[in-house]
Amino acid sequence: MRRPIALVTALLALTTAAGCAQFRGDGDDADVKPEGAAAADNGKPKVTFRYQSGASYGSIAPFELATKLGYYEGTSVQIKSVGISKSGPEDIQAIAAGSNDIAWTNTAPIIHADVSGLKIKAIVAAGTTLTKDTGGKTISIGGLLAKKSSGITTAKDLEGKKVSVNVRSAQAEYAIRKWAEAGGADPEKIDYVVVAPPNEIQALQQGQVDAAYSWTPAYNKGQEDPGIKVVATEGDMLGDFVTGGFAFSQQFLDAHPEAVKEFVAGYVKAWSWAWEHPAELQEKAAAIITDFKGNADLAKYVYPFGSRPNALIKDADIQFYIDQLTKKGELTAGQVKPTDFYTNDYNPYAKS
Repeated sequence: MRRPIALVTALLALTTAAGCAQFRGDGDDADVKPEGAAAADNGKPKVTFRYQSGASYGSIAPFELATKLGYYEGTSVQIKSVGISKSGPEDIQAIAAGSNDIAWTNTAPIIHADVSGLKIKAIVAAGTTLTKDTGGKTISIGGLLAKKSSGITTAKDLEGKKVSVNVRSAQAEYAIRKWAEAGGADPEKIDYVVVAPPNEIQALQQGQVDAAYSWTPAYNKGQEDPGIKVVATEGDMLGDFVTGGFAFSQQFLDAHPEAVKEFVAGYVKAWSWAWEHPAELQEKAAAIITDFKGNADLAKYVYPFGSRPNALIKDADIQFYIDQLTKKGELTAGQVKPTDFYTNDYNPYAKS
């Protein structure tokens, strides 16, 4: 029988366990400054899209790029940062509290929240496991790192080891579990240790964990240490895969359908622009990071958001998480289906 998932308990447990990356600083009240002169006010009523930004520590959202490029000028979309992003579960908790409209999250917390009663859906992909660098080479911007002296080379080597994840029961843990099973290892014999994203490389270097699952910029910065190696990339673990999305409450979607369509249209335009202009993307990222009073040098770790055309989400992207939660007994077979948790209906580039 499925373990009951209480909404507040599940979300608070996830955010507390994550250490919630206590990002603080001057980016708390910042916003993206569009390039060039602002478009003349066309009298169209504005709909404010509140979100928590990761730009101050080098994590750029496609809609921030869309704002910088002026793609929302003349629309009803008004992007408004209300703080520093710490984790997907905390973004969802903020939606539940009414202080946030957008959650940047992998799929597992969306499922947890929706099943618990907070009706929420992803409407556009946030990123993929595979992207490309400025030279066009296919790369992953996340994966598993270990010290070269650790002796860890295969999934089997993780048994009995401490491996950092940013939060339990979410993308990092499930990627490790899938890779472990595929490599003949028992994922239950791995000790998953929650370490906040800014600290996982330090935890690895200091021996607090034996391996660290991380994403850019920490993932790239970690590789600059000559004593650290990549054990497996996220692409190795999951294949070409949409790892999560930007989610909204059904209440917000129902209240502002046309504005949401404009939001997604600008978002997808920026997503595609980034794919076609990876070098220029880093220039724009530097400007966005500066808007949030962060370290513009982090822009060198910003790559196109994903390889999926038009940032569309597919059933298979969601089914992976459903399968993992079913294995853990948090869902029962057939209890939910992928389309319970996402929709492409607001994406103008989705085929009918």
